[in-house]
Amino acid sequence: KDQVDGAGSSVDKDRVVGAEAAASNLSAVDLDSISDSSDNYFETPRVGARQIVRAADLTSSGSNSNVEEEEDPDDYDDINSSSTEEDEATNNVDITEHTKAVVFKGISKPKHNFIQDLTRLQMGHRMVPSFSQRLCGSVDLVRRLKLAYKLSGHEGCVNSLHFNQSGSKIASGSDDLNIIVWEWEKNQKMLQFDSGHKANVFQSKFMPGDLLITSCSRDGQVRLAELSVTGELRSTKKLGQHKGPAHKMSLLPDCPYVVLSAGEDGQVLSVDIREQKPDKILLLKNEKDKKIPIYSIHSSPSNGNWFCTSGRDQFVRIFDRRFLKRDGRLGGQVVRYCPENLKDNDELKAYITCAVFSEDGREVIGSYNDEDIYLFNTYDPEGSP
Repeated sequence: KDQVDGAGSSVDKDRVVGAEAAASNLSAVDLDSISDSSDNYFETPRVGARQIVRAADLTSSGSNSNVEEEEDPDDYDDINSSSTEEDEATNNVDITEHTKAVVFKGISKPKHNFIQDLTRLQMGHRMVPSFSQRLCGSVDLVRRLKLAYKLSGHEGCVNSLHFNQSGSKIASGSDDLNIIVWEWEKNQKMLQFDSGHKANVFQSKFMPGDLLITSCSRDGQVRLAELSVTGELRSTKKLGQHKGPAHKMSLLPDCPYVVLSAGEDGQVLSVDIREQKPDKILLLKNEKDKKIPIYSIHSSPSNGNWFCTSGRDQFVRIFDRRFLKRDGRLGGQVVRYCPENLKDNDELKAYITCAVFSEDGREVIGSYNDEDIYLFNTYDPEGSP
């Protein structure tokens, strides 16, 4: 979940920028210091779930959303929302010990060796992933991150943060139904406005150019806010409507006017802001022809035709927009992924709260409820992590 608890949002500065340029200036003392901590690197692409939980959370399992249901029947149908009998059945399973084992598991052994990688870099060898990417994945460097700014302005939980293309601004969406545009480097609020949603704002995103902000919400709406060049709000309007909460949207890397949205009604909408109505491009169903509520959607940064979905079952699915069928079947599905231990697990009904592509599109990472975080290779036809 891309959820930030509390009324404020925090920004951590990336301390790894220019790592390759600075590598040649490291002293022997520096190398010894970092070498001692190199055992904290990850060995396998499977990433351990590192989450903070309260004691009460370890004795009960909650649903995907704990907000009171919206009562307006004209906007969306909450039958498919998170609080369903299916989830209640999951809650009856005692997962306390399993959750503890996941949360407090140890860190895997390192996959990359800093000294060897630095030597290869200095010798001019090409590395995949690059030296900077390997360094960014260092547990030691992550532990060195410190709070840089704390931006206070919302009166409810902050559910979403999104940088603009230049990285100079952040759009935050909250349970207070407001969207705030921050100039985070100046530690100040640039604009705050009413999103027009009737329930929790789950996501807000800058579109290219910084003058348009899209948002989706528990009320099922996909909305668009237009800003003036002076930074003032000009208007907001509804672009599309799901028959259930809409948790995520995705911008297409090769089309600045189209947004993909997904909802708990199992629908994927292709919203072109230049058109009057969105296109229903996919109704996600399982092999039993039952609709699957969708919690997450993300487009591949390297291939605008591919997008992945995840929701209330154990599979991350990748689709190709060019081959989607209009009858609601799984036409256009390229591959689906699921860890072997979750494929036929009757004791724990796993579902996926979020799944996203890597920058090069070669990997997909998925976060499972009360389970681990898994990394999948998109070129693996078997779909194993």
